[in-house]
Amino acid sequence: GVCKVDLDQRTPADRHAVLMWEQRNTCFLPEDLKNFYLTTDGYKLTWCVKMDNGPIPLGKLHINKLSQLTRIGGSIAPSHVNPTLADLDGDSDTEDPVSGQEKPTFDNRCKVFELDPCDGYGRVCLVYKESRTGGNEPRVEIWFLDRALRWHFLSDSFVAYYRLLLMHMGLPQWQKPASSSQPNAANAKKKTIITSAKSQQVSGLRTSASTSQLPNKITK
Repeated sequence: GVCKVDLDQRTPADRHAVLMWEQRNTCFLPEDLKNFYLTTDGYKLTWCVKMDNGPIPLGKLHINKLSQLTRIGGSIAPSHVNPTLADLDGDSDTEDPVSGQEKPTFDNRCKVFELDPCDGYGRVCLVYKESRTGGNEPRVEIWFLDRALRWHFLSDSFVAYYRLLLMHMGLPQWQKPASSSQPNAANAKKKTIITSAKSQQVSGLRTSASTSQLPNKITK
């Protein structure tokens, strides 16, 4: 069963810090994400599954602190010797095959911020896109960027992403589409452990990480 559920207790982010972030990055935080940070400055919950040889760390629900919500990518700088992410961007103006959503770019048409470093296997990103209608308000979405710099659409709002995070209980690499998983011995072993954990009633974990810990204005 599930054991060693550990939730970091964090204080709310300061309103002035939120304002400074918006001024520094010249964009407004989405209202649901702003409410989240004004409730708790980031989020981290870890849990283990009890096996015969002892507890094994398995789940991790993580959202960066406001100070760690930093921009990645940026515009091309031809004077630099080292290539930027914009130089390596090969998915411009293409669509995600699953959702049909236009993929983000690393140039100045988009602003991309890291929500979760995902322990090195990718990044969950808050993405601001230029409005298709030419308005001033950008479209804000949540995407997963894998290590091969491929984009995978997750949700069109932070609160929808947060619900997905809870639903998947922070299981390893849950953000990746199932079709992208390559079968190997390590993945097979991990799948066995995950299946075992799921089959042993993890309702207690869901209660620990439930949306009831956050104000209704965030999760509605």
